[in-house]
Amino acid sequence: MEKINLEEFAGGALAEKINQALREVTENVQDPNTKATAKRKITCTFTFSPNEQRDLVAASIDVKSTLAPSLGIATAFVMGKDIETNEVDFREYTRQIKGQLNINDIKEAAEQAYAFQGSSGQSKGYDPSTGEIYDAEEEEVLESADKVVNLRTAR
Repeated sequence: MEKINLEEFAGGALAEKINQALREVTENVQDPNTKATAKRKITCTFTFSPNEQRDLVAASIDVKSTLAPSLGIATAFVMGKDIETNEVDFREYTRQIKGQLNINDIKEAAEQAYAFQGSSGQSKGYDPSTGEIYDAEEEEVLESADKVVNLRTAR
């Protein structure tokens, strides 16, 4: 029997299929979403179907690659029932509940409110200790002790 050159077998289709499977395996190995140490496999299956006279054999060649599956993604959900509407609420749990302020939001809001434009277009500011609004051009701002009114003693 003569040796078969697998590079030229089936018009080069076998080599092409094996190279494609090798490409899939190498891409899967490099994919960070798969387990690095998982085993990958390429299987070539030759199926032979001879005729009744046994002088002609039809053959089919199947090349399959077994790859590592993608890793799962972990998350958490919170759920509950709305007391008023009796509807079930189901949301992804994050470090912050939707609509809830965190300390960075408060800092940003305070920085934005510290310098804003008045209705006349002139720049305004406020005293963070009392909340009093003043013109930014004013040089003199009264001390906070002069601005605070003790309502317990002001009866």
